[in-house]
Amino acid sequence: MRTEPFPHKVCGKASTRGSELHAALLETLEGSSAWARGGVATNMPDERLILASRSSIRHRLLQAAGIRHTVDSADVEEVICEDADPGSLAADLARAKAMAVSARRPGELILGADQVFELEGRLWPKPEDGRALRAKLRAMSGKTHSFHCGLALVRSGKVVAECVERARVRFRVLSPEDVEDYAATEEGLGCAGGYRLEEGGVRLIEEIEGSHFTVLGLPMIRLVGFLRELGLTPGIYRGESTS
Repeated sequence: MRTEPFPHKVCGKASTRGSELHAALLETLEGSSAWARGGVATNMPDERLILASRSSIRHRLLQAAGIRHTVDSADVEEVICEDADPGSLAADLARAKAMAVSARRPGELILGADQVFELEGRLWPKPEDGRALRAKLRAMSGKTHSFHCGLALVRSGKVVAECVERARVRFRVLSPEDVEDYAATEEGLGCAGGYRLEEGGVRLIEEIEGSHFTVLGLPMIRLVGFLRELGLTPGIYRGESTS
């Protein structure tokens, strides 16, 4: 298992093995009511996640689930290599974010998450301007694309739990007017898929296979399961997040 912080540029395949993750999880659960890493008791009311992401939707998902958290975004450059394995790349990006924040917050439980978008075997970057957004929407018209979403929980530079989930989304056949109308909202700029499922992007979708949380960018059901396994009972979140 990697224990050193990841470099702040990620492109490649995950190398953490399932057996190593299992051992880390057992170490975390071992022996007492205190966390194995950091020495923080699991029943402390001020225990909270540190969300290593500036994503507003991830913050809102945690808030809606009542999971106490603080936002401390990671400075990790997201480099999309078109020949990379999408699931491994999503895992690497999620882990890199969590590791980067863990390096400055030892003992705290850090949540990293990231998405990789795949269409017809090609990995696409986030559209950053209207031209790229329109091209991406036209390419997705009438086709099925995939989101590979990685999640990593890290404490004191060690992974205690991680997963990768995949969801497939089929778009309706989009007319030129559909593309122009949605692109004009600009809500898809900077998004992995070029649209927001939780907003007007839902109008573009014909079918989803898999969890909508994966499309949104945070596998919530798996996350809650991990928190239960680790002995953490999330408190009701109140107030604004901090950075």
